Amino acid sequence: LDREKAKGSAGRVAIKVNSMNSLEIMEKLIECSQAGVQIELFIRGICCLRPGVPGKTENITVKSVIGRWLEHSRIYSFGEGTEQRMFIGSGDLLNRNLNRRVEAFIEVRTPDTREQINEILNALRRDKEKARNDAVYRCQNNRNPFIDNPELMEYIWGDRAGDVFNVGAGQETYQGDPELIVPTQGTQLDFGQIGLGKSVSLKLYVKGLGLTHNLSITIYRDDAEMFTSSVSQVDRAIANSDDGYPVIVTYTPTAVGTHRSRLVVSDGGLVGSVGVELKGTCLPAPNLATVKALPALEVTDTTYLATWQPLNQEVDYYVVNRTIYDENNNKISTETFTTDDGTENIIELDRNSAQAQTYTVQAYRLGYMSAESNTITVDASGITGVMAELPMALLSAPGGVVVKCGTSLTDVSIYTMTGQLMRHLPRVDNDMFIALPPGVYVLTSRSAHRATKLIVW
Repeated sequence: LDREKAKGSAGRVAIKVNSMNSLEIMEKLIECSQAGVQIELFIRGICCLRPGVPGKTENITVKSVIGRWLEHSRIYSFGEGTEQRMFIGSGDLLNRNLNRRVEAFIEVRTPDTREQINEILNALRRDKEKARNDAVYRCQNNRNPFIDNPELMEYIWGDRAGDVFNVGAGQETYQGDPELIVPTQGTQLDFGQIGLGKSVSLKLYVKGLGLTHNLSITIYRDDAEMFTSSVSQVDRAIANSDDGYPVIVTYTPTAVGTHRSRLVVSDGGLVGSVGVELKGTCLPAPNLATVKALPALEVTDTTYLATWQPLNQEVDYYVVNRTIYDENNNKISTETFTTDDGTENIIELDRNSAQAQTYTVQAYRLGYMSAESNTITVDASGITGVMAELPMALLSAPGGVVVKCGTSLTDVSIYTMTGQLMRHLPRVDNDMFIALPPGVYVLTSRSAHRATKLIVW
């Protein structure tokens, strides 16, 4: 923003977010406007900046492009032409995003990709729902079917539920030569890495224009036997529709290594064919150890942090299985949560203080899941269900506890029943006294197999 401000009236800013209430950002935008920078804000929801105020925001325009369907992308564009810098990412311009969350942004550096995103911005400027859907389709190869066919709602939820809906009915007849819009020549499907004995599937959208016959789908060359397609033909009417057809391509390796093949789309009245490169890598099946779940931390009436000890081996991500029980200990629901990668060992979960919860943790790698961990319980008053045999004994004493252990304990942490860390000791030796106020606590140690509960009178 400071760079564009320095350009004065030649500066350009275009931002697309869901909401904006950051005072710091809004003050900087006002400074830019006062310097003459032309600023376009496309904000779907909350916007706390008033545009068009003389001497303040007269160079700022704000559009709330709502439409009928949720749009969730964030775009930040600064400058234009060869000097344009563009970013996409996860965060809005809200205080919570800028001050209390970790958000990720990347700079769009390739000219072709910037051109695609500029097309989305231009569609927002035209402010036509269909134009935006077309722009998104050209960039992502998918569309919102309800924008193209609003009458489809009647066939799903309305008076015509159960009737046959003919895709593309009533559209104008295409007069040009048959063509394939997607995939384009040289498109690549990279299946990434998978463990031997597992498979992975990806969608390949096939859409044409003016096709006169059904399309043929063929996989051949190199390791063709390790790749399969869900169909061998795509009906021309479906391929000509606005949504096209999602062909499911599956990679099922039978040997370790990198495998390649080629999927060919042909016929349909096309001149020639279109080839899609297929690639996947198979690694040996991992032997995943069992994760050790740890007591929950920072337990409040509404949230807590589920924690576990990370495995000392490569992990794609962790899976947390949470079960909720009612006041009579009847199971209400079971949910699954995943981390973003294999380096995390903590995840925030919501809770109702009147309901008990349990959680277990599993590791995922290359399509394989480890066995479930031990179970941690979070009841209405705090953490329970963590009593276990430990290589130590805890003796209550006035104002604290005496630790009896055969060998020294390392990395000892003591938590309250609400998850608050009270003490952390790098080392605890036999007969060591730990001073604590009266209460109930959970003690964990790297040397111990599990946590234990203790009471201080």
